[in-house]
Amino acid sequence: MVRLRALVFALLLVPSGAWAFEGRLALGPEVSGGFVGAPFANGSSGSGGVGASLVYGLSDTFDLVADGGWALYDLGGAAHLARLSAGIAYVVDVLSVVPHLSVSAGGMLVARPDAPLRMAPTVEVALGADYLVSRSWAIGLVVRGTYVFGGDADVLGQGQTMLLTLAARLLWTTEP
Repeated sequence: MVRLRALVFALLLVPSGAWAFEGRLALGPEVSGGFVGAPFANGSSGSGGVGASLVYGLSDTFDLVADGGWALYDLGGAAHLARLSAGIAYVVDVLSVVPHLSVSAGGMLVARPDAPLRMAPTVEVALGADYLVSRSWAIGLVVRGTYVFGGDADVLGQGQTMLLTLAARLLWTTEP
């Protein structure tokens, strides 16, 4: 078992060809799960959702990112949340696993059975890592925290307006 762990660790450290480069375009689907409110706290609500991400390489260290998604929550009834955001990501491309940190701004539509359709501005911070399967494919995990602003600070019907998402994504990218 120790040898297997060492082998996996060594494979992750194998340098890859540069994946982050100017003009790189990546598109990928996301499957996610998340929470509204504090995870595992009383009153929090879990969800599942789908989405997509689009990444454009501004340089070998910065990317322009856009992503969107839809999720279904139980907020005293089925609540649909649709979000769209755009921002910038810092990328560290030196190993087969490429970590990235992004900050985005966007908006969220909230449809609840007990309230009218509402739209609220959001700010997102995402931390993730992509494993480079090849120069054209990557598999990644992203943890995304979304702060939802609301005029009454209760757009989601929860005491807290934080959406935490863990997304698994598969990226396809153009060759340099």
